[in-house]
Amino acid sequence: MENKLTSILKSSKLVDDLNISHERLNNINAKLVTLNEGDILFNVGDPADMTYLVVDGEVKTIKKDESGTEEIKSYSAESYFGLEKSDEEIQRNEQAVASKGTYLLAIDNYEIEA
Repeated sequence: MENKLTSILKSSKLVDDLNISHERLNNINAKLVTLNEGDILFNVGDPADMTYLVVDGEVKTIKKDESGTEEIKSYSAESYFGLEKSDEEIQRNEQAVASKGTYLLAIDNYEIEA
């Protein structure tokens, strides 16, 4: 399974967008996260220290503005979300919920900083 996860990570848009070298990529510890429909991945106020790559399934993030209006974004296979700069202690300003059974790779933001 580890080789498959590494292969998924290597071919992801996340690696291209952040220009992560294959040498550095080999040292990244990604963890597989399994969610069932309706499972909450994180809530508003949780630490924003992980980036998530969707392997299969779908996650929706829900962000409310000051007036209570919701902004909903969907992330499906091969997309990523949750990337924040690790030099600051940042908290999540949105909730992430699985729309259906989902597999994610969770990567500590320190691991992928350029």
